[in-house]
Amino acid sequence: MRYDCDKGCLHNFVKAVESEHKYYNQLMETENKLSQDYLHKLELETTKAPERNKIATRLATCRKDRRYYKDHVEELEPMFELISDPKMKPFLDQLKQVLGKVRKQEKYHESRKYKPKALDEPEIFQKGT
Repeated sequence: MRYDCDKGCLHNFVKAVESEHKYYNQLMETENKLSQDYLHKLELETTKAPERNKIATRLATCRKDRRYYKDHVEELEPMFELISDPKMKPFLDQLKQVLGKVRKQEKYHESRKYKPKALDEPEIFQKGT
């Protein structure tokens, strides 16, 4: 049986969760600030109706984008909390070691050859005969 995930895969997964969580958090923060800018512009500046409509449309788009980014952050949050927990670091390190050992055994099994110990006819063990 081959396992599709090795320690590199686990490392990549952990890094991907961390970087995506940070990335979407930054995008969400940017949209929050932009949303506040639009709200203050509507509230404090005297503009005509066509300009207010454009700002309101931008605000709606901004809020939709913010929601999209926030949804991603919320989906990543449980995994991010788990891998960020200092108590989990030893477990993750152990899991990487175990996956490395599994890969090592798999490589050994792929290239394993039997060397006869008692038979005088080693040619029956050679491939292609």
